Amino acid sequence: MDRISVIVPVYKTEAYLDRCIQSIVDQTYTHLEIILVDDGSPDNCPQMCDAWAQKDSRIRVIHKENGGLSDARNVGVAAAGGKYIAFVDSDDWIEREMLFKLYQCIIRDDSDIASCGALRVWDDATPSQPMLHFSGNYVLEGKEALKALIQSTYLIQVVWNKLYSRQLIENIPFRKGIIHEDEFWSWQTVAKASKVSVLQENLYNYYQRDSGIMGHKSLDSAMLMIEAKMERTAYIQKYVPELNDINNMDVLCTCHYLGCEVQKRAAAKERSKYMKHLEEIARYCIFSKSYIEQQPIKKRIRSLMMRKWLRFVCCIDVALGRT
Repeated sequence: MDRISVIVPVYKTEAYLDRCIQSIVDQTYTHLEIILVDDGSPDNCPQMCDAWAQKDSRIRVIHKENGGLSDARNVGVAAAGGKYIAFVDSDDWIEREMLFKLYQCIIRDDSDIASCGALRVWDDATPSQPMLHFSGNYVLEGKEALKALIQSTYLIQVVWNKLYSRQLIENIPFRKGIIHEDEFWSWQTVAKASKVSVLQENLYNYYQRDSGIMGHKSLDSAMLMIEAKMERTAYIQKYVPELNDINNMDVLCTCHYLGCEVQKRAAAKERSKYMKHLEEIARYCIFSKSYIEQQPIKKRIRSLMMRKWLRFVCCIDVALGRT
């Protein structure tokens, strides 16, 4: 039985930490190494981690100075001894058979990554919401997997609903000092994988503590989403040009999403700076004639307008409450 290393970065989550660790300890796949990376948490998390290590010999605690989520994950990967690696955020929890089922997929399909469905969950009466909507299980090869990630059909950018071959990811570090680190990291791992297994079952619970991707975060931080996608664009243009069209459509839609957020949230003096940057990227999103001809007429017109007049489209959509 292969050992799985489960890496849990821990920072200021004392209200949720026991639930998270208990869900890992209770996994039906028992050959685990559970690495709790205390990222200089100022609350009771360090003591809670140490107490868990006393209860379960599979748990190892690393205490370090605060360096952010990416740094904590990198430290965990460097310390891991398992053949496979999983990540769990310390305010989330996983279903009892998640690791067993993902491991089964990897062994059966000879895959480098196995991914499952995930639920957004809240404390209040809000119903849980699936993050992916598809039926059936799949094995995606090469560019198929990257295409699914770009279009968010069978795969999403997050790192924590997956099991990875250590050999695949050990030379792909998380970028330190930023948010949206998953956006920079995930496409690189999927692009490198020969096969990705996809399991439809929702086995990861993603706990919602803020109002979404913008939440309390600054627009400067949110803009990193588009920078990550531009790095992916450069890779696709060089190595997988057949995915140019769908990649550019995703980038264009992200420009529109961020442009609408800028219109709603940015101070007047900042809007021009943000919008100028997004407009430059939008104009860069050029599509092949054959791709455009396949699109419905309304989508053709809208994509053209977003490319040429992004600021105008965003202003109209915000004014009409379309975002």
